[in-house]
Amino acid sequence: DLPDDAIVPLAQIAQSTHHEALGSRDLMLERGWQRAILVSDPFHMRRALWAFRGVWQPAGLSVIASPAEGSKYNLTEWWRDPNKATRLIQEYDKYPYYLLAGQF
Repeated sequence: DLPDDAIVPLAQIAQSTHHEALGSRDLMLERGWQRAILVSDPFHMRRALWAFRGVWQPAGLSVIASPAEGSKYNLTEWWRDPNKATRLIQEYDKYPYYLLAGQF
C-alpha cells in the first residue's frame, strides 16, 4: 500500500503526454525525488512510458510503469466499431510524431 501523501497529482492539466512528463520531471527535481511510479491506462502505457523515460532519464530520474486496473478503452473487435478503430489509429499515429519531434 502507498500512503496518501505519496500520491502527488500535477497542478495543471497537461497538453500532451510529453508536457506531463516535463511537468512531473520539474516537480521531481524540485522535491529531490529520484524515481516515481507512472500510472496510466494500459492502452496508453507503452507510449507514456517511452515519453517519460525520454524526458526523465537525461535528468537522472527513473520511472516505474504500473498500468491502471482495467481500461476505459475496450478494443475487443476494434475493427467492427468505427469509434474503437479511430481511437486505436489515433494512438498509433502519435508514435511517429513523438519520434520525429524527439519526444521519446
